[in-house]
Amino acid sequence: MVSQLIATFLFIAIHLGVSGTALRGRIIASIGEKPYLALFSLASLGLLIWLSNAYAGADYVELWPHSLALVCESACKTDPLWWVMSGKN
Repeated sequence: MVSQLIATFLFIAIHLGVSGTALRGRIIASIGEKPYLALFSLASLGLLIWLSNAYAGADYVELWPHSLALVCESACKTDPLWWVMSGKN
């Protein structure tokens, strides 16, 4: 859980705190645009990989009770357009 929070925070931070601010311009002025784009892309990719691994290793939390999921699944299998035909859309 802590790994997920840190990775999520850092991913959002580099996008809101670097790419969307004047800091981006200062970094580009000092190292150039292509190196900035390469470093930013590598950082984003690394954080996405970290996020993926953190979420893949997270504990399973059931959001829907199993019985409700079975009702929805069976309704969709018997008539995929049941919600259209019910007139409740």
